[in-house]
Amino acid sequence: MTQVVSQNGANSVLNSLSYDAMLEVLSHLSVQELGRLSRVSQNARNIADDEVVWRRLCRQLEGDWSKILRDPSQQRALDATATWKDMFKTERQRIATFSKFVGLWSEKWCDVHVMQSTQIETDGTNFFVTYKKNKFSARFHSFDGESLAFHLEGGDSGWSFVYSLKYLSENLLQLTVFRSHDKKSFTGFYSRG
Repeated sequence: MTQVVSQNGANSVLNSLSYDAMLEVLSHLSVQELGRLSRVSQNARNIADDEVVWRRLCRQLEGDWSKILRDPSQQRALDATATWKDMFKTERQRIATFSKFVGLWSEKWCDVHVMQSTQIETDGTNFFVTYKKNKFSARFHSFDGESLAFHLEGGDSGWSFVYSLKYLSENLLQLTVFRSHDKKSFTGFYSRG
């Protein structure tokens, strides 16, 4: 199905399948392959845009990010006319945005250089931050779609910090540190690993 030879050939294959068989075949296609199929003909486009196909793709996302679609309080604000395809695109974009920050990170700013200091995880809705060194405890503060912030408190000094992270590349985050006791800010980087 991934290589379509002609419009007539594709239409004859599609017309020869029952609705259920067609949905079974389409459930094995990637999003890109569905896009190619939809360009073959109007009939192929109607089939590739079928709500059942996109609902299945959303359910595949749900398997990885179970809270997104199952919990009504976590549903994204879509208008009543939104399709499963719209929901799939929205959630896939959101997952891509969140996952940029997930991983084990090393920090470097001023004279601080701590290897593998911070573990960031997400359930697709919230972030969970674990600071692994120096007896500090971390708690998630905010995420605006571009920057992730968390509080860091404790350690031998008892100091408190707000770390703000902005995505630069797959392996690099820009770090801004606000030190609460003297209200000073510092800049640095988080690198992956």
